Amino acid sequence: MQNLKTIFILLLISFFSFKAFAKDSDTLLISTGEWPPYVSEHMEKKGMASEIVAEVFKHMQKPISIEFFYWPKSYNNAVTGYAIGSYVYYYTEKRAKNLLYSDPLFEAKEVFFYRKSQQSILPKFKKLSDLIDYKIAGVRGFYYKGLFKEAGLNVSYSSTEMQALQMVADGKADLIAMNEIVGWNLIKKLYPEEINDFAVIDKVVHVKPTFFVFSKKNEKSKELLAKFNESLSILKHKGTIDKIISSYDL
Repeated sequence: MQNLKTIFILLLISFFSFKAFAKDSDTLLISTGEWPPYVSEHMEKKGMASEIVAEVFKHMQKPISIEFFYWPKSYNNAVTGYAIGSYVYYYTEKRAKNLLYSDPLFEAKEVFFYRKSQQSILPKFKKLSDLIDYKIAGVRGFYYKGLFKEAGLNVSYSSTEMQALQMVADGKADLIAMNEIVGWNLIKKLYPEEINDFAVIDKVVHVKPTFFVFSKKNEKSKELLAKFNESLSILKHKGTIDKIISSYDL
């Protein structure tokens, strides 16, 4: 009798374990990185972009799991198909060879930050090559690597924006290109007592849309992309996306 009871319990455990596994297998893995306040593992709802992405997949009735990595790893996870996709990305032709781009999520502005005490002359430029005499801090895997290389700029690359910004703060670099909101958020976090010593060059590097990207390695990606764009359009029309963006007061 005891043996029958034991077998029954094991069967129940196996049954529920199988159900859990089956449920997990339907969950879409999404890879991303730290880019607060747009994306952060340490923020409520994981940041503005994460909330938008989560809302779209919820509308699609697709469960998701978001994992955080350094950006080059996050990108590679999407390229190889380890993850179904990633966010938030600007468009580049190189990335488009490996990834499928969604319709735009929201627009973001990129600017050059510098430290006033390290700059005797405020740099002015009409094109990137005008900055050839300055030391630039950058992040590996970011969209601008090809642009900076083409312009012949002197760039030192780090693994994170935090490390790159520290180069500017320590006088080891003159400039760093960052999203304006992300940049000020990071400066406020790292250098709250010195925030007034930082500034941005008036000329904007660019204002571009951001995207969710799907892996070309996954056979479901084209179907998911179509459904993602449909749900995103519906939520934009209903005002849901604008409501999420405005709630962050950026």
